[in-house]
Amino acid sequence: MKQPILFILATLLALPTLVYSQKERDKQILKLLHGKRIEWGVFGSQEVARVKIKKKWGLYSFSEGDHGPEPTEIIPPVFDSIGWFKGMSPFAIVKNEKKYGILLNPYEIMDAVSKANCIYSDIKTVEKDDQYFVLVKQEKWGLFDWFEGKLIYPCTFDTPDEIPLQSFESRELDMVRNAQARLGCDLVIMDHGNGDGVFKARNAQTKKWGMFQDVGGPADTLIPMAYDSLKFFRWNGDFTAVYQAGKVGIYLSKWSFGEKAKEVIPCIYEDYAIYKVSDGTPVLAVQKDGKWGWINWLTGEVIDGFKAASKEDLPPVSYYQATSF
Repeated sequence: MKQPILFILATLLALPTLVYSQKERDKQILKLLHGKRIEWGVFGSQEVARVKIKKKWGLYSFSEGDHGPEPTEIIPPVFDSIGWFKGMSPFAIVKNEKKYGILLNPYEIMDAVSKANCIYSDIKTVEKDDQYFVLVKQEKWGLFDWFEGKLIYPCTFDTPDEIPLQSFESRELDMVRNAQARLGCDLVIMDHGNGDGVFKARNAQTKKWGMFQDVGGPADTLIPMAYDSLKFFRWNGDFTAVYQAGKVGIYLSKWSFGEKAKEVIPCIYEDYAIYKVSDGTPVLAVQKDGKWGWINWLTGEVIDGFKAASKEDLPPVSYYQATSF
């Protein structure tokens, strides 16, 4: 038992010396850099220090030379404050003149400092599905492309929670900006399931959603911007759900029906469910006043009223569901 006790005592006795040594080292660094304050942290796996020099902060790493610590400048002292690069985050938040900006990893981006444009009154970062999202505020909130240094969604949202978080490929960003310019939309949601340039867009004025396809040139309207919300078409699906005032209706696919595509079932139902019969044809059930029944999705005809208490209580399909006009 004596050896562990002696080790603990020796460690405790050494602590003042270690603290004193760190303080002395900090004093040496501050004197060397003409700094006023130093704060230690980690950048990746490297120990680094933020140093305040003439009211501005910079970031430095240090090695031990023959005459004491030797600094390497990572970020010059040009910011009023510098946040830490947390974990695997590819950027940090910086501040100048009470405004915030995004500083990219200077080890990866040579001109990271010059790209850090501090123009926002607030910044919120979110990590979701291994992706990093940056929400910025200029009176109102917008979505910021932290790598390109451009807004994806303009600062027109009252709260950051209103903004859907979705990653965009380079070509998709061009589609978003084209849609904003040509369709007058404020939000764009890409269909990453089907691809093929399909996206949902919300009208900036009416706040109504529609669906479009951009394969180069003006976007083709699949569903007009007339709905509170809507769902993407399933893979090779003939129809999809559209919503108004909390009720669901059905809109036909332009890929399947061309110019005959339209809203065939009005938004008057509480819920819906899609099934397939033995030959693979889709059939549709809807709920009204708490009861379920079958409905022809091509014509909107209710088959035999609403009698089932739940989807599980629906009777077997006894009608023919056509799939073309």
